[in-house]
Amino acid sequence: MSLRKAKIEDYKLLYKNFWSDEKGWKFMLWRPIKNLTSAKEKVKEIVEKQKTSPRFVVVQKNDEPIGIASIILRDDGSVKDFAVGIGSNFTGKGYGYEISKALIKYSFEILNQDEIFGACMTEDKHTHKLLKKLGYREIGISPKSYTRNWDGLAYQKIKFSMTRDEYLKRERKEHRFLWLFKKKKV
Repeated sequence: MSLRKAKIEDYKLLYKNFWSDEKGWKFMLWRPIKNLTSAKEKVKEIVEKQKTSPRFVVVQKNDEPIGIASIILRDDGSVKDFAVGIGSNFTGKGYGYEISKALIKYSFEILNQDEIFGACMTEDKHTHKLLKKLGYREIGISPKSYTRNWDGLAYQKIKFSMTRDEYLKRERKEHRFLWLFKKKKV
């Protein structure tokens, strides 16, 4: 699994492997894509947006698109949130964790962020667990309720944060563990 820039011709496989998968819509904020015409328009939008912000297609080893990954930036260039989505046929393989780690690394090491943020719906236990595993700190539940624009679902967000220092501390710890593991194998 890897990330790469989107290409217009990705739309058919993104539709087949991700956007047509209703199981994946439950906690997503974007409007479901229900046909190939809409999928092509969405990929055109991603291709245009990737000129100015980090937008990627998640691909398998054979370069087959199975999802999308984006870093959402505020107007001032700071990281507001991530958007990661893959088809349900590809979940449970650690892809979400690896994609998120790559986006975190990109945020701190390429975009030079001092702090990044994340959020998920309060009912989204899987993403909540993932953000904690990635090293995010929970900073609270939003005091207001939000409404998903495409179906009127009311929800609240759990907000998360990670500072550069927290990221670097975690990276050093992971590298130290790997070094010790490699040393013992020799």
